[in-house]
Amino acid sequence: MNIVQATKSVVAVGTSTSAAAFTTRFDVIGYDVASVDVHYVPTTAGAPAEIALTAGADGTTFATFSGMSYTLGTAATTGGTYRFDLSTKDLGRWIKVSATSGTAAGTNGWTVAVATRLSKGEKGAVSATDKGVVTAHVRG
Repeated sequence: MNIVQATKSVVAVGTSTSAAAFTTRFDVIGYDVASVDVHYVPTTAGAPAEIALTAGADGTTFATFSGMSYTLGTAATTGGTYRFDLSTKDLGRWIKVSATSGTAAGTNGWTVAVATRLSKGEKGAVSATDKGVVTAHVRG
């Protein structure tokens, strides 16, 4: 089996304003592994203070799980990318990514991009749309 065929990409980009958190969620049903890259760009007005992943079965109620949060503190003012690699087998159907504000890093105005690669799918996606992209190029 070609492992690339059993993957899916999920991307979300947003800007936080005021003291609001940036959040996005994605469905992991049918995939056993997720690699989540969270990239943020701070502004002069602020940056996130914590990046966290939570999981839930219904897409509305989420709970924390071990090792999937990172406190940025004052280092958040330089920007950066953080990767979370996880098994989704026992987490439920949904994963939520949150970037929250805090006084140590500023309280408003940052941009966050979340790029997730879901892999080890039950069945391989056939179309580009099923893979979560506009066009898929395969060399085989």
